[in-house]
Amino acid sequence: MAGFFLELFHQFLAAEFLEGVYRKFHFGEAHKAQLQAVAEEMLPLMRREAFYERAENIMPQLLMRGAEPQRINTPKQAPASGEELPEQMPALGGELPEQVPAPGEELPEQMPALGEELPKQMPALGEELPEQVHRGILEVTRQRPAAGTQLLGTTAETVYEGVVLSLGHGVDKLQERYTDNGLLLKSYMLEALAAEFLMRGYGAYRKTVLEATKMHVAAYHFPGSEEGFPLEMLPGLLRVCTPRVVCNAAFCMTPQKSVAFIAELTQEPEKQCESICAACRSRCDLMQG
Repeated sequence: MAGFFLELFHQFLAAEFLEGVYRKFHFGEAHKAQLQAVAEEMLPLMRREAFYERAENIMPQLLMRGAEPQRINTPKQAPASGEELPEQMPALGGELPEQVPAPGEELPEQMPALGEELPKQMPALGEELPEQVHRGILEVTRQRPAAGTQLLGTTAETVYEGVVLSLGHGVDKLQERYTDNGLLLKSYMLEALAAEFLMRGYGAYRKTVLEATKMHVAAYHFPGSEEGFPLEMLPGLLRVCTPRVVCNAAFCMTPQKSVAFIAELTQEPEKQCESICAACRSRCDLMQG
């Protein structure tokens, strides 16, 4: 989605953008020309490699690392009718009988039906199910959410989506080259320029999602920034958004100039969040300028 960054690309070499970086990151007057030179080296790389990805209608609680469906140990071979079941195979809501009932035999009383007790007699193949079983099936069908329904217990007007913004590998390699050649000031300048570009990327996302969905960003949730969104969510968030950004065991992302977050979207304009700093208690430099 190269068009996502198009406006930011046009701003990147503008005096307003560079002046903002100059003030925010406390560069001296003598650094202005060098700062612009670094920006000019970065821009072609970002035009070629920067990208944006989003995953719609996600369930944040399912992004936890290691959250996998529980597996039930089953016997290697299914027992024949009348044979004993293995002890490790759990019953649904209670102990299974020692023997599997043959077709037409009575079911054990302790094995509950879904919502109601099963009939005493299992119907033969092709026979109609008893009325109470039909009612149970219909009730489950009515309760089953439709595809795309939000399952977080929030209102229908609120949904969540995963978002990844990245400048690509080229900028990382340029910074590595600066560092290897002892150009530490230029390396820091690149870091500052990339941070400001990504900061403005949140505004570009807010504009893009409004145009695409008619919804507003109510909050930005970053893995590790709050109790309900632990850092362990990051690998799962990256997996659902894009294979082009990965993280290691220490949750450091590659490419390095990347951000990943969960956007809380709402249809109510009065709940929209103007920026990622709106609810932040920190008084860091990012809130200035």
